[in-house]
Amino acid sequence: MCALGTRRTVSLTLHGQETNDYCAVATGQMILEFWGYSYTQAEIAPAMGYHPGGCSQDGQVAGYESLTRNALDATADGTAAWSEAVAEINAGRPLKSGIPRHARACAGYHRYSLFGIFTIQNLYIYDPWGQTIPGLPHEGAIYWERWESITHTNWIYVHRR
Repeated sequence: MCALGTRRTVSLTLHGQETNDYCAVATGQMILEFWGYSYTQAEIAPAMGYHPGGCSQDGQVAGYESLTRNALDATADGTAAWSEAVAEINAGRPLKSGIPRHARACAGYHRYSLFGIFTIQNLYIYDPWGQTIPGLPHEGAIYWERWESITHTNWIYVHRR
């Protein structure tokens, strides 16, 4: 098998979500920590407008900005195109990856071609979900995910102003 490709990643620290509906909050914790801001999920949740069931896109954007006193700019994008994730990773920035009813952090991509015929595209996901013992917080998981294996609904880009 002949495979040629490109792989890029940025370094994150995995944080599992502390409740069943804190996926955006835990994702925010990972991305904020990447930028040098240390907050607990209990501090992030109200800043992102958390309500039972999760956080809105607008609430997440507002939370990133308010928790950093506007030192970071956050932008929601409802198109979630492959090229947009690649551009963020190439710029050295993780992003929030939204899928139906769930938020995760994207910290890399891997694109390769088999025999010049098939192109495989993968995202490097830091997923805050992953509970193994009922009643305990989720542990989270890090994995490569085939781009076409799931519906991508939105991104949130975070960068310095």
